[in-house]
Amino acid sequence: MREDVVGRELAEALRDLDGLVELTELLVRHGERVDGVDVRRVERERAPVLLDRAAEVALEGEIEPRVVELLLVRHRRDVTQRVPGRQAWVRRRRAASRLRAMPSLDEVVADVLRFIALAAGDGTGAAGPSPREDRDDDAAFDALVREVFELQLRENRAYRAFCERRGVRAEEVRGWRDVPAVPAAAFKELDLACAPPERVFLTSGTTRGHERRGRHPVPRLALYRASAIAHFRRMVLPDGAVPRMVGVLAGPDLLPASSLVQMADWIRTDVCDGEGRYLVDERGFDPASAADRIEAAGSDGRPVCVLGLRVLLTTLVEHCRERGRSLSLPADSRIVDTGGAKGGRALSDAGFLAAAWQTFGVPGYYCVNEYGMTELCSQFYDDVLVARFAGSNAKRRKLGPPWTRTRAVDPATLAPLPDGETGILCHVDLANAGSVLAVQTEDLGVVEGRRFRLLGRAPGAEARGCALALSEILAAQA
Repeated sequence: MREDVVGRELAEALRDLDGLVELTELLVRHGERVDGVDVRRVERERAPVLLDRAAEVALEGEIEPRVVELLLVRHRRDVTQRVPGRQAWVRRRRAASRLRAMPSLDEVVADVLRFIALAAGDGTGAAGPSPREDRDDDAAFDALVREVFELQLRENRAYRAFCERRGVRAEEVRGWRDVPAVPAAAFKELDLACAPPERVFLTSGTTRGHERRGRHPVPRLALYRASAIAHFRRMVLPDGAVPRMVGVLAGPDLLPASSLVQMADWIRTDVCDGEGRYLVDERGFDPASAADRIEAAGSDGRPVCVLGLRVLLTTLVEHCRERGRSLSLPADSRIVDTGGAKGGRALSDAGFLAAAWQTFGVPGYYCVNEYGMTELCSQFYDDVLVARFAGSNAKRRKLGPPWTRTRAVDPATLAPLPDGETGILCHVDLANAGSVLAVQTEDLGVVEGRRFRLLGRAPGAEARGCALALSEILAAQA
């Protein structure tokens, strides 16, 4: 065997062997260790060299050069005696040989970014006047799901323990419905990430106190940014408008750990040409000043996009009503509200749509509710605007981007439910490539194809399945 074939390191290792029987090339997961086998790495070739006391393994599938392992077997008769469970070991190696090379996090992120760009249509995120569900490709989506799941199984220790406890292996996940979902509450207890984060976003913590806030470590912010911008353009700006943004919320300097605030700032810089302002400062929210600043933002006739928390928008509406004031925003202005009733009183959906017209002069079809979670890097929006520009007056429902899927499960058992039945919503989000792919919410909803209707939070008794899932993932860490 020539040194230039296998590298200097392997040639040196060969001199240490006193009974080389055979050399077989084996395609396995890069870097996986084998019990009873010493590992010597060949850095230049990016492959480990396995030495001594290993059982013979048959090669199946094609070999990719960057993941070839050189398996050196000596003393064939001794191996059978010394390695327990030889046949089981061989079966595991054969199964591993059918797997292709495990891509790195950056390679997986690049694949998801390409999927997002293709789904967005033109590379900018603008998707035209229709919901563009013709671009949804289940086969391509499931292929990426398998790639992301294999990465998370390998790199996310807490999630791997959870999957092992459930007996779920990579080869058993054929599509997005097979991915084990992590309960959202687990983000309050565990760091669920595949690599050191570039940012850590925190939940509001309104129900369990500041010390129990959920943490979502995001290793690659570019993925979150691409997902947020592309789907915002698709759902809120299907006409290609470039409005001036007014944020009825705090800015990133005040709340750097808020995923919503970060998304709003990307919208300001990437979508609204950097023009925008935030109406919450260190002193809090002043509705009188906010009304003046919103009116001033539209004084030159440029459309305004008011993006804010419904509780603050409710405070602003009530302030204007008490004073008989209306803010007539320019044509094509729109309102994006989010957050529900967290932290205060909020108008109902119907009440908010009526107030948008009475207070801001914005018709209901230009009001889009956003539903998002700190634990997800993608968001869901009312489909009212894309439906209108497609010539439809269908009742509004939530629609996620093509790189997400949503299913409903039984609140008690977490068994999948057919479309049309009320259950707990579970979201699968490729933009979560760096953390966990599938997140089990505590929200009730009805799934209707690619859309769903949001019904609110599940009562404690109905969310028993979520509590059991949380106990299961925590027990897996022991």
